[in-house]
Amino acid sequence: MDREWATVALAVAGVLLVVASVGTSPPNELVHDTDPNWNVDSEAEAERYSYAVYHEENLSDRAKALYRAALESDDGYTTAVGDGAPEFEYPRVDVGPDGFGDGSTVLVVRSENSSLPPADEPPGDGRFDAMTTRERVPPVGSGAHLPQLLSLGGGLFLLVTAGYRRFAPA
Repeated sequence: MDREWATVALAVAGVLLVVASVGTSPPNELVHDTDPNWNVDSEAEAERYSYAVYHEENLSDRAKALYRAALESDDGYTTAVGDGAPEFEYPRVDVGPDGFGDGSTVLVVRSENSSLPPADEPPGDGRFDAMTTRERVPPVGSGAHLPQLLSLGGGLFLLVTAGYRRFAPA
């Protein structure tokens, strides 16, 4: 009788873990990505495309820190929702299979004595840096889905163990 209760307990725990993994998702993240294909050469041209234009000295400390982190990162910089800069817009976009999606483009005009690291844009004036901001669901390989995958794997393991205990000879 104890063996049957242990089997039922394993099965119930397995089902709960599988349901928990399917019923939850990781929180979205904010992406700050500098654009190596930037081809706008003036503030007027950027405004014509409806890009937000900010002068470096007018950015908040948080916006400067995010922008610096994006410039220093090869793959863009991500942060939790709510940790973005108040100046930047973060439209929610679905990212395609190539990992890219449209977002809000920001143009930062560097001051003459800028302390920002070099931008990865092609050579030009060097005063205009572009960054795309957006909100997205983290990609599967990012590690944000790890709790769900562990819960699913643990639940399936418990269900298989319960099935084995139920049908294995005593």
